[in-house]
Amino acid sequence: MENPKPFFKTGALIAIAIIFIAAAGCVSENKISKNEAIRVALTDTRTIQAINNSAYNVSEVSTANLGIGTQTQNEVYCVSITVLDGSNKRVNVFVTYDGKVALVDVPYPVITPPHYPGNTS
Repeated sequence: MENPKPFFKTGALIAIAIIFIAAAGCVSENKISKNEAIRVALTDTRTIQAINNSAYNVSEVSTANLGIGTQTQNEVYCVSITVLDGSNKRVNVFVTYDGKVALVDVPYPVITPPHYPGNTS
């Protein structure tokens, strides 16, 4: 009768390897790319309403920490869109790393007096 120890030793190593690979796959986060974040931001209905059929320019894609309500802060993409309708309107779309729009923010534009030296128009 042969010694069954090598079989169990090999089986145990294979089982540990499978558990390690499965655990690593569950823990890893599938982070979308910046280009995918732009696509998600531009197809969201809230963004479409904020742009309001105007020409636009995606001016920047950066990362930010966002916490809504009592949630903990999560790192997200911040897609900044400039609306080219003469209003200097900006739309900031916060996209999570798993591809969901967390928040669409339309900050108020800075209002300056008509004869302010910083105005270029």
